[in-house]
Amino acid sequence: MACRECTHRNLYASLRGMTDHCSLAAALAMCAAAGVAVLCAPECRAQQPAPAHRERGNLVFENIPLADAALMARLERYQQSRQATFLDWLADGSLLTATRFGDSEQLHRVAAPLGMREQLTFYEDPIEWARAPRSGSGFVFLKDQGGDENAQLYYHGGGGVRQLTHGAFIHGSPVWAHDGRRVAFYGNDRDSLSYDVYVADVSSGAAPQLLVGGHEDTWYPLDWSADDGRLLVWKYVSISESYLYLADVATGSLTALEDRPRKVGIRMAKFAPDGRGVYVLSDEDGEFIQLKLKDPVTHESRSVTPASGWDVEDFDVSSDGRYVAYVVDDDGRSRLTVLDTQAKLELAPVGLPEGRIGNLRFDRSGHRLALSAESAVAPRDVYVYDLEHGKLERWTRSEPGALDLGTLTTPEL
Repeated sequence: MACRECTHRNLYASLRGMTDHCSLAAALAMCAAAGVAVLCAPECRAQQPAPAHRERGNLVFENIPLADAALMARLERYQQSRQATFLDWLADGSLLTATRFGDSEQLHRVAAPLGMREQLTFYEDPIEWARAPRSGSGFVFLKDQGGDENAQLYYHGGGGVRQLTHGAFIHGSPVWAHDGRRVAFYGNDRDSLSYDVYVADVSSGAAPQLLVGGHEDTWYPLDWSADDGRLLVWKYVSISESYLYLADVATGSLTALEDRPRKVGIRMAKFAPDGRGVYVLSDEDGEFIQLKLKDPVTHESRSVTPASGWDVEDFDVSSDGRYVAYVVDDDGRSRLTVLDTQAKLELAPVGLPEGRIGNLRFDRSGHRLALSAESAVAPRDVYVYDLEHGKLERWTRSEPGALDLGTLTTPEL
């Protein structure tokens, strides 16, 4: 999971808008990642004189020469290709995606494979993240104002948008309860330093209530139990040290998931659909990140993914618990596997790009898996894997702009 979505999105947006040497370096890095060699034009070797001091908004440039305009024009085409990112399933079975058609990334609805992208949000600022409830309609999304990095939570439902959080604070990681009324999220409203867990009732419009917090700790909400009585929360200390707790939603009291908590690096976790276990992605067995199923009562655990010598990066579990989908970083490329726990089979869709896969999410029926996939020779797009029919369908086809995809090459490690 991405815990501080706002920071990463705003950093990217800032880099994308720069036209001096900072953006030149960023563009070169993007081209290198796509396997494209970019040669400096002869005219760029003789830099034009630039003022010793320049300001552009919050950016201050000291003794940095101007980038060559001709070279910047050549690199621009690598930054203008579109991409689509899968975010969630909507109540009617359509997909909630993020795409940049204008100056910023906005939310769109896609109702069918390769169907029209219906734009849902229209802001100057980019949308940073969005989540839809597992029951009911509408969705919540995160957005700041003018790049101030104070990400606020909004509810989009019934044709209108309502702001749920306010102030010069940071919010993120929205997680819906099963009742479709409440959403948990993190925020630093209490002291501007700590990340606490809040719960907002979007149906009542009441102010969010503090559930878990204290001192200068960092807490993130991960998942709600099947009866919505408990919230799985993550106490993050560092990349190699974090702990899981069960928070009583009525009282805020905490119970450690482990009877003897150990210092391990946790990446993500969620309840098993039957409520009798918790799936945890961590490095507790050694160097590599693996997926385990833990029993919070007996404190026993079993491995779900086989030891492969590679990290498990992402996972999701179907609503009936039958399917477990996970992605492994296999020598720099993502490899998707879907475990059929009833038939004891490993399923793998054919036709995904050879590159990066992420944002796994089953639909409400548990029979379709949506994801984002991209490669060095194709922009990011959204795919759906139908497990009942063993069929992979592409739902978006992003325009590469001025790029000729036939000239791009796949890098090798």
